[in-house]
Amino acid sequence: MTIRGDDTIVSYGQLAQRIRLLKQWLLGQQVTCLGIRLDNEPNWVISDLAAMSAGISTIPILQFFTPEQTRHLICHAEINCVIANSDTVLPGLFSSAPEFCRPTGASSHMPRKITFTSGSTGQPKGVVLANETLVTVANSILTATSGLTIEKHLCVLPLSILLENVAGLYAPLIKGIDIIVPSSSNVGLTGSSQLDLARCAQCLDTHQPHSLILVPQLLAALTSTLSLW
Repeated sequence: MTIRGDDTIVSYGQLAQRIRLLKQWLLGQQVTCLGIRLDNEPNWVISDLAAMSAGISTIPILQFFTPEQTRHLICHAEINCVIANSDTVLPGLFSSAPEFCRPTGASSHMPRKITFTSGSTGQPKGVVLANETLVTVANSILTATSGLTIEKHLCVLPLSILLENVAGLYAPLIKGIDIIVPSSSNVGLTGSSQLDLARCAQCLDTHQPHSLILVPQLLAALTSTLSLW
């Protein structure tokens, strides 16, 4: 049972150890609300699960959000720590209290996940979900798919999208299914909607997954492309 990235394989035992180390760091830094702005990779999984284990609220930040959208999200959700790639060009994201937004302090709410819309018609808007609810939904997905032999799941959609986060990460983790988390470039996704169908088809051929999650448009495009192979 493993979490596989582009060039990294993390066993479930290693995953538990890395989650524990990051959890200790987050608690030591007194983080109360964690933003995750990473491409699909094992570190996304580790960050998300470490925050859940530490009782810290998490906010996935879509990679294609503009700096203005990200600032709005950080301020609105009172994020006081963001985990991001080192090449992320967003001033202030790497300090525990970003210069452009000082959190008002720890909230009294229970640990939760806040998933934000893309904000295509305005500023991003958040939906608040309790961690217990997410686990309940993940278990219901396992019940619904119990008749299927799934041993390997490929995350095509970004983990920052709730559907992939719950059905493509939490559900497989509960059952002990291998999870493949290639970067968006290796899946062929660019931004919020651009897709390189040939690259995506190659990714499927390389990993031979037993399950993946697709939106209708992506399913139609892939079906059309694969029929030509």
